[in-house]
Amino acid sequence: MNRRPSPISNTRESSGRLLFISGQIAMGSDGTVVHPGDPRAQAVMAFEQIGAALAAHGCAFESVVKLTTFVVDARDIAAISDARADFFTGPYPTATTVAVAALARPGLLVEIEAIAELPDVRE
Repeated sequence: MNRRPSPISNTRESSGRLLFISGQIAMGSDGTVVHPGDPRAQAVMAFEQIGAALAAHGCAFESVVKLTTFVVDARDIAAISDARADFFTGPYPTATTVAVAALARPGLLVEIEAIAELPDVRE
């Protein structure tokens, strides 16, 4: 069965100078889940991907104004929060964490999306 590509973007700028970063997950380039069973390591990988998307648009973690985290097991929230502290030193974004029954692929424990303010590019 041939699957069509998903009609989504990994990032998208808004006319309000915002950058929307789609949910980032711990998936290797071969499509397999990385760090199975380790919610902290999966969160670190998601934050690293968010960092790369931010940098590609001239932003840094300080630019993030909103995070939404989806977690399969609410008991993993502390580990994920600990990973987040490795990337954010302030100002801190607003954040929402939602426990879900499952994510897109078996073995995924966490998915994180972000909204960031784009830099002011006055000429």
